[in-house]
Formats: sequence, structure tokens, C-alpha cells
Amino acid sequence: MLDKDAESAKTLILVAIILEVVATALVIVASMLSFAVSSATVPPGSVGTVTVNPFLGLAITLMGIFLVIGLLWIFLDYFILYKKVSEGNIEEAESPSLILGIVQLLFGGLIPGILILIAHGKISNSINYRLRNQEANM
Repeated sequence: MLDKDAESAKTLILVAIILEVVATALVIVASMLSFAVSSATVPPGSVGTVTVNPFLGLAITLMGIFLVIGLLWIFLDYFILYKKVSEGNIEEAESPSLILGIVQLLFGGLIPGILILIAHGKISNSINYRLRNQEANM
């Protein structure tokens, strides 16, 4: 059974994951739109040159990078943080929550990074609560 701080941390991590899923979905939609807009069509039977946006390659590369980073955050947050907190392994999620929160702040996940850092504080409070209860029972 999780205490209230661990439950709060679990909820904060879940919200961060949902925000990352939404951001990743937006990158996918933006990629599809950029392909649709940049693809030039020539009517059948007409003669002419087809021009392609010169920044298309850069846009595709950047969106691919954002997509990979978004998927990475989703998997790391789920498997390293959310799953461990849900299973009650609070101690195993303490250090990774701090590291993932800071790295996400630095590499494009501002709001999820802040939520993960707040979750880190809740995880620390939960661990301290457990230690105080163990000492009181001795």
C-alpha cells in the first residue's frame, strides 16, 4: 500500500507521461503536415519543374530527433519511475527521478521535467515517512 506522498508522486509521473505522449503525437502530426505541404504535385500532362522546399530535409531531421527524444522520455519515465513507484519500490525510483527530471529540463521536456522533480520530492518524503515509522516501531 502506497502512502499519500507515493500516490502523489505516481500521479505526477503519470501526468508527465501523458504530456509527453501528447507532445510526441503533435510531432507526428506536424511531420505528416510538413510532408503534405512540402510535396509538390504537377497536374498530369503538364511539363515543368517540380520545386521542393529546401528546408524539408532539416525539418524532417529535427522532427525525427524530437520524435526519438519524446519516445525515449515516455519509456524511461514509465519503466524507471512509474512502474517502480506503482509496485511500491519507492527507494529504487528516488535517484532516477532526480536524474530524469534534470535531464528532461535540459533537453526539451520543461513541464514534464518539473513534474518529475516535484515527484522526486514526494518520493523523498515517502521514504522519510517510512524510515520514521520503522524507527518508531523499534
